Amino acid sequence: MKILFCFFLFIILIVCTSISIADITINEVMYAPTTDFGGSSNEWIELYTYDTMQYNLSECTLNNKSLHGIINDSSYVILVRNKEKFIEIYETNFTSIVEVSFGRGLSNKGAEIILNCNDNFDNMDYDGTLGIQGKTLEMNKDGEWKESLVDGGTPGMKNSVYDFSYDYSDLEITEIMVDPLGDDDATKPLGEWIELYNSGDDSVYLDGLVLYDEDDANELYITKTNTNTLELCSKCYTVVYRDNDGDFDLSKVEDSVRLYTGYPISDNLLIDEISFTNAIEGTSFSKFDNGWYKTVPTPGNENKYTAGCDWKIEIDMNNSIFHTTDMDFDIIVSRIFGEKQNVTVKGIIENVFGEPIKEYSPWTNKKITTSNTKKYTPNLHEGVYQIRFWIESLMCGDTDNTNNDVTKLVAINPQYKETTSSLEIERMYLGNDNKAEWGDQFTAKINVYKGNETRYSVQVWVEKDDEKVSKTTKLSIHDQYKQYPLTIPIQLEPNCNNKIDDGNVLLVVEAFGLRTEKEFLVKGVDNEICKDYLDYIKDQEDEIERKKVGYRIIEKPLEIFSGEIFPIKVQLLNGNDVQPYTVWSYMYRGSTCYSCDGSERDGNKQRVILQPDEVQIVEFLLKADDVQEGEYKIKVKVQKGNQKTVKDITETITVVSEKKTLSESLPLFVESGGGNVSSPFSSKTRVFGNSLTGGVVVYESSGVKAKKLIPVLLFVTFGLVCLVLIWKK
Repeated sequence: MKILFCFFLFIILIVCTSISIADITINEVMYAPTTDFGGSSNEWIELYTYDTMQYNLSECTLNNKSLHGIINDSSYVILVRNKEKFIEIYETNFTSIVEVSFGRGLSNKGAEIILNCNDNFDNMDYDGTLGIQGKTLEMNKDGEWKESLVDGGTPGMKNSVYDFSYDYSDLEITEIMVDPLGDDDATKPLGEWIELYNSGDDSVYLDGLVLYDEDDANELYITKTNTNTLELCSKCYTVVYRDNDGDFDLSKVEDSVRLYTGYPISDNLLIDEISFTNAIEGTSFSKFDNGWYKTVPTPGNENKYTAGCDWKIEIDMNNSIFHTTDMDFDIIVSRIFGEKQNVTVKGIIENVFGEPIKEYSPWTNKKITTSNTKKYTPNLHEGVYQIRFWIESLMCGDTDNTNNDVTKLVAINPQYKETTSSLEIERMYLGNDNKAEWGDQFTAKINVYKGNETRYSVQVWVEKDDEKVSKTTKLSIHDQYKQYPLTIPIQLEPNCNNKIDDGNVLLVVEAFGLRTEKEFLVKGVDNEICKDYLDYIKDQEDEIERKKVGYRIIEKPLEIFSGEIFPIKVQLLNGNDVQPYTVWSYMYRGSTCYSCDGSERDGNKQRVILQPDEVQIVEFLLKADDVQEGEYKIKVKVQKGNQKTVKDITETITVVSEKKTLSESLPLFVESGGGNVSSPFSSKTRVFGNSLTGGVVVYESSGVKAKKLIPVLLFVTFGLVCLVLIWKK
């Protein structure tokens, strides 16, 4: 009998567990959509089921109004007020969308939503304070209702707040920077800051939390602007910066930092707090298991305690070669970490024989908190000298003595920078036949070095028998002691009336009272140009001026290796008015920057102001990331004045496994109205009816060519040896 009873009990258990009990919940509510999200006619409610089988919603009511449709297993269904509007706004192909009646709609002031099925009941209520302005109310994994992190919510998808805990008991203040170097309210990552740590097992969303100093009225809201992230993962750190906040201001003498769940204090809960006294500039307060200590700052990382101190001495000068009267330098002593100290510094200048010329004692037992600077202007005779300064023994026990002593070599030369200027015509891009026709436009690469020279005008033209046979291109060069590799457009006269004989002509460059020439052949008249001579004259005048204004890459390596630092030189050539230019560059492939090192693509931005017809060379040093071999792109961006359109030029660079010595010099000239340039251009172009096309000409040295021939020569030699051996047999 007992066996029979157990058998029936077992059958009953199987039947009961096979009966499907619906588990449908209200998962997300959009009750206050803005006009961007369709307005009040686009209210919606998201349901979710944890069941492993379909469920018919006809067995359910929402606020006593009947529903219809099917909700699939472990899936969502969206109950919408206007299906057409919902699909239009969210541009979704989500199939489980059911249009239902919301009566007068969902109240923006708060209401209760009741879902009632035959075997399931769920409800939620809201008060109208969260989920407004285009946000939604979402349920997280703990069953708490929170405002969505994204505008418009997440219909048919995992809730944006699902993984975040709103239990703040695991949040800690672990480090504070009370007295930073520089301004306390500077823009992040400078200025005052507070480090937070999440010791819990779940991610925490920080939006809405507020920091206070000792004054309840001095609050610092935690936002996506003043912190690196609002989504603080488990066992992770984040840093909240003061970031120009006006009232939150930590006192160096005595103050406290308090973390609350919101504002004002009276309506919220205290999460953590720390009090401190006697802050030291550049040193942070850090939390350890056995208390708080003053340490070297480690924002966003685990705190590290270092005993003792570290002080350094520096010699700061803007050059190493001087005239007899313009030499000056600064001595800077500064604390890296530790307490303020009484510091003694000594110094000496010696000649090449080690004889002391001057001795210095900038500080003797001087109490220094952070740093101190002293300037010296020694009057030295011509020669080479060694400058040495050092810190005498410190009482705090310096942990790094390598920066307690500094030495620099300087030279005094009365003729320093008294150099002469020079001109050179390096190359004319005339094509394979090395000649031009009348009316051609071509480019010439010219190297101009400006030494100790006040004159700034550079003029380029073509002449025959002392008569000009081209337009004169004029440039201005203002910076002294600088090399300018220029690519200049030249426009020959059309000679439609044949008054000028064919033959050799001279390309002439004049600047700073110097002149250089280079001969080439001009032969033949372009009949197409001469058909519409007057139109051509106007077009070519406009074209030559337009071609003169622009920018180009004049120097970059052809190949680099992974992690290499390499130079980029960009030539800017201005028009006939004063203009500011903003220039930046980077290496990339696809959508990823491989030279930004975590910063923005315009992180190396430079701004220059050019006078009329002035040319300037802007130099960049790019560091390639550790990347794979292959082709990448170099992008140079140029913004002229306040123009919204940013012009750019793109060139290819190859990352190889080992460093090569091959370099390239690019006679590439991009018009001021041009965009990306990647194709080679003809060495001479007739401008009638067409614009000059940009491009590159790569120079390859004879040494490199010889290297490329080595495998061929070895192969030929091997073949000849084999033939000789066969013949002897």
